[in-house]
Amino acid sequence: MEHNRSLPLPFIFFLVSCFFLGRLETIVSAQRETYIVHMDKSFKPEFHPTHHHWYSSIVDALNNGNDPSSSSSSSLLYTYDTAIHGFSATLSPQELEILKKSPGFVSAYSDKMATAHTTRSIDFLSLNPSTGLWPASNYGEDVIIGVIDSGVFPESESFKDDGMTAKIPAKWKGICQEGEEFNSSMCNNKLIGARYYNKAAIAQNFTITMNSPRDINGHGTHTASTAAGNYVKDNYPLIYNKTFSACNSSKLLSDSAPEGIIICDQTWPVLDQIRHVTTAQLFGAIFISNSSEILFELGQVTCPGVVLSPQDAYPVIKYAESSENPSVSIKFQQTFIGTKPAPLASMYSSRGPSLNSPHILKPDIMAPGTRILAAYVPTQSSGVIGSNVFLPSNYNLQSGTSMACPHASGVAALLKGVHPDWSPAAIRSAMMTTANPLDNTQNPIRDNGNRLEFASPLAIGSGHIDPNRALDPGLVYDATPQDYVNLLCSMNFTSNQIFTITRSQAYNCSNPSSDLNYPSFIVYYDNQTISSTQKFDRTVTNVGDGAANYKAKVAAPAGSEVIVSPDTLVFGKKNEKQRYSLTIKYGSDKQGKESFGEIVWVEENGNRTVRSPIVVSPFI
Repeated sequence: MEHNRSLPLPFIFFLVSCFFLGRLETIVSAQRETYIVHMDKSFKPEFHPTHHHWYSSIVDALNNGNDPSSSSSSSLLYTYDTAIHGFSATLSPQELEILKKSPGFVSAYSDKMATAHTTRSIDFLSLNPSTGLWPASNYGEDVIIGVIDSGVFPESESFKDDGMTAKIPAKWKGICQEGEEFNSSMCNNKLIGARYYNKAAIAQNFTITMNSPRDINGHGTHTASTAAGNYVKDNYPLIYNKTFSACNSSKLLSDSAPEGIIICDQTWPVLDQIRHVTTAQLFGAIFISNSSEILFELGQVTCPGVVLSPQDAYPVIKYAESSENPSVSIKFQQTFIGTKPAPLASMYSSRGPSLNSPHILKPDIMAPGTRILAAYVPTQSSGVIGSNVFLPSNYNLQSGTSMACPHASGVAALLKGVHPDWSPAAIRSAMMTTANPLDNTQNPIRDNGNRLEFASPLAIGSGHIDPNRALDPGLVYDATPQDYVNLLCSMNFTSNQIFTITRSQAYNCSNPSSDLNYPSFIVYYDNQTISSTQKFDRTVTNVGDGAANYKAKVAAPAGSEVIVSPDTLVFGKKNEKQRYSLTIKYGSDKQGKESFGEIVWVEENGNRTVRSPIVVSPFI
């Protein structure tokens, strides 16, 4: 189905780090390293007009020091003043020690190499252009999605702004950075900005294969088009006439052929036709041949193409000749809808519990990530015929957590469009508490990584994302900055480490707590645990239309007891908050397995349900 291309859609901007690219070659230098340096900006001397000048002077002073072991001078790479305060620089061990004594120094961390983790999503998520979250959010108008990945292929149909009525949001302050094979005109009302950051890699003598935001890997293009790509037509005019259908001139096809799928007739050698069609970069082509060998030549074609026998081609040609406005879709048998059971937790899913913060149940949620069709770079292979014929394409099927993440990001962007006053925690809560733990057979989702047993929340979180239900969750578990500070204070971080994250010395650690106001619950046991009790305190906010009552419905994990107090929450108005406690009494499982249950707040005389998983797990 072709959707209305005049609808507004979320905007995209790119922050490209070459650390995500696979094609890097290291040459050197163990002596110098790149460091991310966190600073207390309140220490900036008044005679420096900006923090950038202050940081530059610090690095310059290091260069003036006596460091005989250094083979080159230290270098300021980037300065930061939004998410963090500080700068990045290449430093020797001696320079780092000197820097640590500078006024305002908080902490420094060595830069690390990171790698990217690697079709019917809209229908599968029940997103509809007429009802539900999509139109309620005005299709993401005025919402910006930022992507940090391997780059973007700006020529993709998914990033065109054709028909978009919305303009670039006034709040946008970014740029479209020019570079190798990338100029500012490649950004538009859909792809509103792009930047690349590779100074740290260059400083470490990595070979950069593309010095710009341009994607040569495909990963960034795929994820961005999934999260916020424009509509792409799946139906084109079918063209068959004497002028073009010989397909014997790439110049003629390129200069004069109308947009559509060309039928290449049998008046010219098929292999030559393939060459001309490829050079002309058509939208698609239909070739006619009885030879199976032609299939191996299709590896050269960068547009969708099919081969028909003369017998099968005849009715297609007759249709093109006799119809006033013939059209065609080339559909490949890659997707079979209605498969049951679905969804399944994939083997590659990122599973809990969290090693860094085990008291918070992870993962949060499950989203489509297997064989996702999205934009790609035509310089990379998207398929193969036999063992040595590689097929390029502007679109590709990919699987991985990287494919699931942009689905969740896209839904979050739509929710932000509907509820611009919601915090990130409220949006996360809405997505989690409305997620579906059941598959399309109305049984619990199964785990493909665990012999198709029923999936634990440690595999699927709260369940499969349900965008339309997340639009109206009833209650949300919100969190303030102080809630996160309380969590940090409970995790044995040093004062400098907490300051590195909060960027303020005014943080308050008087009430440390690992019990974050989160829409899920997890407790642990070991072999010595005979009986244990853990209490959680939660605050929920009524985001419904007005007064409402909710009643708790609990399914305790096997071998455990769950007590909720109070078991009824009464809200007199919208945005009112109520507190409750949940206490779990549990022991160890002799087989060392986790057990799980749930608490569901059910709206009285209403349709809303607010669900949170409960897990009892052995220690990590």
